[in-house]
Amino acid sequence: NNYKFKMQCDQRNILITHSRTVEATNIAEYVLSWSNFLMKGLDGCLLKNEALIEPSHCQDKRFLQIGLGSVGSEIARLAKVNAYKVWGIRKRGPSFHPHCNKIYSLDQLHSLLSTSDVVCCALSKDKLKASVFNRASLQHMKKGAILIFLNNCELVDLKDLKLTLQKGDLKAAVFDSTHPLLQSVKDIEGVFITPAIAAHPLGSCKRALDIFQ
Repeated sequence: NNYKFKMQCDQRNILITHSRTVEATNIAEYVLSWSNFLMKGLDGCLLKNEALIEPSHCQDKRFLQIGLGSVGSEIARLAKVNAYKVWGIRKRGPSFHPHCNKIYSLDQLHSLLSTSDVVCCALSKDKLKASVFNRASLQHMKKGAILIFLNNCELVDLKDLKLTLQKGDLKAAVFDSTHPLLQSVKDIEGVFITPAIAAHPLGSCKRALDIFQ
């Protein structure tokens, strides 16, 4: 992380490898754990001591996966295994994907948010010039929907998210990040923050050594 790749690649005799993708399954399991936990309303049972909770089901709920790289694809696969109807968004637009019922382009986001129960964003900030989730897009979200961000909290306007949660328009927002910006929303009801643990247990150390050898 944080290496100046282009500068190093321009030098001779320097080889750069990465081994991040081996944690894709761990990240996908993290996302589906939160999705199922919140979709079934178990947060109310555990955090609010609601005795008469009736868990809902995940079957046929719409899961919108934004970003379909190695991590996003694995999330889509597990979501489909969990009986969600999976829609995918990729920057290059519609095309076939084995784990998505339908594929759309990013400019169709607003129309998809209005019918999506779970929205997971696996895009990186460096691939986009502006926040994906601002006041306009958050206003299009289905009431009671769940938002999940993977170490990319800069893709959402946190002030607008705070207002949306306080109005009760969203059920929850999950962040797996240690970004200091999240301090502004950490005490808001419906916000869940974990310290960049989605990829754990890490398995890349051995793989990185294997590649180097």
